Amino acid sequence: MIRKCLGALMAMLLSGLAMAGQYTPQPLTLDLVNRTAGGGMVTVRFSSNDTEYIGCGIRAFDDGAGGATWFGFCQARNEKEEVGFCNTANPELLSAIMA
Repeated sequence: MIRKCLGALMAMLLSGLAMAGQYTPQPLTLDLVNRTAGGGMVTVRFSSNDTEYIGCGIRAFDDGAGGATWFGFCQARNEKEEVGFCNTANPELLSAIMA
């Protein structure tokens, strides 16, 4: 019984190791008509061209009254050099971008 449990435990551990680092390419998609963009940063980073990019970020600016104004943004550019950009000050979306 102990051997079976150890065998099952080893199989689970080894199958987890086999999946570690698994990567599924997500090519960049940019639809300017429907205003959507998507893709994997790793896929875009290692694409066959140096034109594409995709990513999100957050910036904070001093509001002059001892606080800060925060905004988040996402941007993408495809190999045709079409660019998509959006921004937000919505706290829930800022938290999602930070995550």
